[in-house]
Amino acid sequence: MFMFQRYRVAQTQRAVVSRFGKFERVLEPGQYWLFTLGLRVHYFSARRVFEGRVADYLIDRYPDVMREHFDTFTTDEDEFAYVYVDGTFERVQPPGQVSYYWPGGCLVVGYWVKISGEEWPAPAPAWGEQPGAKEWVV
Repeated sequence: MFMFQRYRVAQTQRAVVSRFGKFERVLEPGQYWLFTLGLRVHYFSARRVFEGRVADYLIDRYPDVMREHFDTFTTDEDEFAYVYVDGTFERVQPPGQVSYYWPGGCLVVGYWVKISGEEWPAPAPAWGEQPGAKEWVV
């Protein structure tokens, strides 16, 4: 016998629903009653970069879903970026990479640095210390 089950997505989460291994939909914060046959719910923090097997699957097979539900953070081939999430240094994004963040989940700020020749810049600047750097906010 198959049943409905209640799923809750917190304000700081988002969820991706798949049924029998195929993408079905994205769940925003709230409460949902879902039919359980073949169901799998993947929860993600809305305060982190969206990456991993589920992200790779959606990027590859459902680019329209990615455009609808995510903001992109992109570096060109000749630059990298220091990425801060909610005021804390998170990572260095390498050249030529695209990262995906859930809109409204967090404040993402990037400082882009152009790479010239063999020169590799100093470690990440402290929050807000690099005047004139481009900022990007989700």
